[in-house]
Amino acid sequence: NLLVRSSEKPGGLADSLRNVIHGLRPDQPVPGIDSVEQLEAQSVAARRYTLFVLATFGVVDLVLAAIGVYGVISYISAQRTREFGVRIALGATRGRVISHVLRGGVRLTILGAVIGLVAAFIVTRLLSALLFEITPLDPISYSAAVVLLALISVCACLVPAWRASRVDPIIAMQSE
Repeated sequence: NLLVRSSEKPGGLADSLRNVIHGLRPDQPVPGIDSVEQLEAQSVAARRYTLFVLATFGVVDLVLAAIGVYGVISYISAQRTREFGVRIALGATRGRVISHVLRGGVRLTILGAVIGLVAAFIVTRLLSALLFEITPLDPISYSAAVVLLALISVCACLVPAWRASRVDPIIAMQSE
């Protein structure tokens, strides 16, 4: 192995190095000349691919969680249309109806976050070999994940909450 530091690009330096090596030892094979960046990239390629796949699954999971929260809150809100109509008829403001629906979504999110944190504490022991410059129980990572999930969950609840606040009390009472 030969390590050369140069201000030139590795591609232009390769032919010069081969000529120098063959000039010193004509029978010496020179199988390949790589830059330090290429060697570094090759050494972490498997880990980088694994983390890319895990990150992709994480993004897909976030999207599925948002769709799930939206679907559940939307279904629950649709089932309670008459109740929301009565609340609005009795003087509840749109803001109160929206906050009521959002509270239900936040409760589900907190329950899911607690279950997810317990599962994460267990699973990180298995994945600790893939972590780089981070501990398996990093509080910043866990906090960021919970905050991100909470934001996505609240955003997913906004549309059903807005729909529930727009219920016409007369139509809601006549629908059943």
